[in-house]
Amino acid sequence: MKSLLSLFLILFCFKAMAVGRLDLSYGYFSINSKTADKTSSISSPIATNLAYLYPINEKIQLNFGYTVLFTDFAGSDKAYGVNLGFNYFPILSAKNEVFKNELIDIERFSDWKPYLGLGFYQREFQSIKNSYAGLGLNTGVERYFNKLMSFKAELRTIALTGSNESSATELNAFLGVIFKI
Repeated sequence: MKSLLSLFLILFCFKAMAVGRLDLSYGYFSINSKTADKTSSISSPIATNLAYLYPINEKIQLNFGYTVLFTDFAGSDKAYGVNLGFNYFPILSAKNEVFKNELIDIERFSDWKPYLGLGFYQREFQSIKNSYAGLGLNTGVERYFNKLMSFKAELRTIALTGSNESSATELNAFLGVIFKI
């Protein structure tokens, strides 16, 4: 956790990162896991996600984040881990359009921006002291509010594998706020 915080501080120090955005999301998760001798599932409406969104080009943005999942409000058990992926905007641009000349600067915002994503996810589970990693797909939409803030809704499915032939499927549903940095 300490090394992740250090990494975020280093990333925010670069001037080039000033065009990025900060995503704060809250939602629901469900995990179905399987080992050689048993299966189990858990779900809870206590999932948090913090991510840095950086547009790489007109259609693709980098999504670097950290997710924490709590089984209950007391935090008796949790899972956490790093997310790294890309969001693809098939209809509109990942960036806002900017027009500049000597007299005026104009920025155009799209009201609704749907996207698809692919990412790598890592999870550490506190109770079983095991870690999982895998690939996931997501789909979502951003809704413009003002030039500094947007809202988002996202669905995510992740296929995770762990030690001793264990596997898990994680489903997330997030609602969030995205701030321009």
